[in-house]
Amino acid sequence: MANTKLSQLPAATALAATDLVPIAQDAGGGTYTSKKITASLVSNKYVIKFVFGDGVNVPTSPITTNSAQCPQSGKITKCTITALPSGSAIVDVWQCALANFPPTVANTITPSTKPTLSAQSIVTDTVLSGFTSTSVTAGDFFIANLVSASTSTRVSVQLEITVS
Repeated sequence: MANTKLSQLPAATALAATDLVPIAQDAGGGTYTSKKITASLVSNKYVIKFVFGDGVNVPTSPITTNSAQCPQSGKITKCTITALPSGSAIVDVWQCALANFPPTVANTITPSTKPTLSAQSIVTDTVLSGFTSTSVTAGDFFIANLVSASTSTRVSVQLEITVS
């Protein structure tokens, strides 16, 4: 595969560990190469999503969702809360190990700063400073609890988990 431009490779090309692939070119024509490229068709992330409301009526809180079980271990890397139409909402997130099912308010991982919308339709948090834990073990269960909602008829919270 020597001297083949990356842009000219078919989408399903397999690269050997010894292949050198140009990753940048400077104005003088010099090429920088990577010693190895590893690619996978399997995503290293998954999302757990909880939805409150029927899209017609503002949900009466508190409401606790059904549980969701994590298929793989990893780390919560993003939390997104959305509302339609734009409004205000607060959601608490509970997590527990399989042996302690079901999660309860005692298992909150967002005790001080819960995912919150304030006259908004979306908030994405990648800092997660309000989370006491972002670690996830395969088999863990999550439940979301809608603490409050106003104006919005559908509120959702989703946790993006990067597999470790």
